[in-house]
Amino acid sequence: MFVSVCVLTVSQHALGVEVYEGAESVLLPCQVNVSVSKDSTVVWSREELKDSFVHACDQRGDNLQDQNQDYRDRTSMRTDALQTGDLGLTLRRPTIRDSSTYTCIIREFGLELSREEVQLMCPPLLLSHVGSHKVQCWALFYFLYIFSHLGPFSGSMAFYSIVMRMTARSMSPLKRLIPFHLSRC
Repeated sequence: MFVSVCVLTVSQHALGVEVYEGAESVLLPCQVNVSVSKDSTVVWSREELKDSFVHACDQRGDNLQDQNQDYRDRTSMRTDALQTGDLGLTLRRPTIRDSSTYTCIIREFGLELSREEVQLMCPPLLLSHVGSHKVQCWALFYFLYIFSHLGPFSGSMAFYSIVMRMTARSMSPLKRLIPFHLSRC
């Protein structure tokens, strides 16, 4: 006589994780208490995307063949994830576009053993200060043409919105090329 028992674990509420845009990485936690075998697979997904596959691994390692392009080279899991039950997903360089609900599913022979949801909130980092304090930033540079007669200048780039006030002092009436680009503060 053959008896099969299937235990399905589903979280009632999504766990919330918040990290500001521009952080180096964020860990989306997923811990399972079910026993996993060498035939188990872990799949992280984001259901609202057309290509919902974010990351997967099994006993042989990561399986990223069908990974959504937005997550290419940005995700990783512990190499001993299935042995320890720590199935957390590390997402590098999170942006506001990564804000969503992620699902961690463990399967064995096609059957779902466990499902956990994690809500990632990734708000933009906003800095606002009026005064004479210096803020140290690291930056990459684009080239902006600034006419000396324009006076104060304001601009925004990529996912970062920064207002800068500059006064260009002219050495000649011709426009000057000033190297400038900002990635994050």
